[in-house]
Amino acid sequence: MDRLQRPAVAGRGGRERIEPAARAGVDGASFDGVRATVARSLAELEPLAARWDELGHHPWSDRGLFRTLTAQEPDFLRPHVLALGEPGRPPALVVAGLREERVRWQLGGRTLVSARARVLRVPTGGLLALAASARVRAAAECLRASLATGEADLVYLHEVPRDEPLIAELSRPREPGRDPAPRVSSGWVLPLAASFEAFRRGLSSKARSNLNHATNSVQRKLGGLPELRVYQRPEELDELVRLSESVAQTTYHRRAGFGFVDTPAARATLAYALERGWQRAHVLFVDGRPIAFEHGLVYRGTYFGRHTGFDPAFAELRPGVHLLLRVIERLCDERAAERLDLGVMDTQLKRTLGGEPEERVSLYQFGSGLRARWLQATRALVRGTEEGARRLLGARLARRLRRGSAS
Repeated sequence: MDRLQRPAVAGRGGRERIEPAARAGVDGASFDGVRATVARSLAELEPLAARWDELGHHPWSDRGLFRTLTAQEPDFLRPHVLALGEPGRPPALVVAGLREERVRWQLGGRTLVSARARVLRVPTGGLLALAASARVRAAAECLRASLATGEADLVYLHEVPRDEPLIAELSRPREPGRDPAPRVSSGWVLPLAASFEAFRRGLSSKARSNLNHATNSVQRKLGGLPELRVYQRPEELDELVRLSESVAQTTYHRRAGFGFVDTPAARATLAYALERGWQRAHVLFVDGRPIAFEHGLVYRGTYFGRHTGFDPAFAELRPGVHLLLRVIERLCDERAAERLDLGVMDTQLKRTLGGEPEERVSLYQFGSGLRARWLQATRALVRGTEEGARRLLGARLARRLRRGSAS
């Protein structure tokens, strides 16, 4: 396919101008009997509302939250939601947003490559009813068409289950735009028992002993348990943000460039979740001082952990472990969720708690333009350097080096 004119798209707050090139090769096209259309404005999302709400299962691809964040994130240009269906059948959806953002490849916590690019981002949970092979192929062709026309430089899928068929379709050995360094991470999901005592009985005797020791150690050092406050009402937004920011600014997460930050987008997300009764924000206090926090959302039967952090001055108390146990206790008592999504990263604590591992993949698909090809090549180079360091230093020392260089 010849490279067509790059579409002009107004930034945040501007009026969208979608050139014909953006429509070419996708809208109204049929792939193996699957018809594809793309919603590129908030108005065009409305006909998809009922289907989107029916299929949605993850808060980060929830329709209302998606619309809320659209108006807040400065890099966001517009929606890009694929609808893929056969005649007489409800469509599959691929939820994405077009962003003009800075793409960074890091090594040892330091940025080695940085470039502005247009990225079609598919959030966690953004692939809806895409199991059928014909729909998977159609989705892949639509994403490739957006790259071929210059509508985007890259496509990014965030933390998709590894067995999702679209992952295999975009990772074929001869796929020219395939990601040379997809990131595979371990997600952990914990079934919640009918009570906290039932949860404890389900653990091994060694696990119960270790958790008892952690709790007793905190009590001995403090003369009692830290105070736990839970924030879940809209009028508590300002206090919740203030307390969370006071802890977050002390954490490793902040030095490494991720985690909770008091921004308009973060406030909008919290406000939206608080208004709908999803938000459960837990803050741990010692002598009136906040020392740890955990933000999470109860959404369609699952508690999704969002942001967490603790003040390193209290590290000897292991406040993260203590807070997680208190969160689990409250969730078991509340019975608003049946599962707890512990997020990614494989840790001994998650194994101790009886979590079920779930491999997730984050990957890019690269276009054929010079910028995209350069990013693809440098990504491969950084990945090769990282793997060499792991072989030389060992995985554990490599992780320590990464944390140290981020400070």
